Amino acid sequence: GKYGCYPYIELAKHLEHRQKNPKAALDLTYAALRLLEFEREFTSEISYAKILSSLKRRQSRLLRKTSSNKKGVG
Repeated sequence: GKYGCYPYIELAKHLEHRQKNPKAALDLTYAALRLLEFEREFTSEISYAKILSSLKRRQSRLLRKTSSNKKGVG
C-alpha cells in the first residue's frame, strides 16, 4: 500500500495499549511482518532492520500477553 506497514504498526499499538486487545494487535503485527518482507527490496537495509527489530519485540511481548491470558482461562 501507499503507506506500507506503518498503519498496521500504529493500529497494533492502539489495540494493545488503548483497547487492551493483544490478540488483535498480534494479528496486525503478523500482517505488518508479512508486508515488511514484501517491501524489503524498496526499503533501505537500516530502515528494514530497525522496523523488523521493533516488530519482533512487539510480537514477543504480544505472544507473552496472549499466552498468559490463556493460562488464566479454564
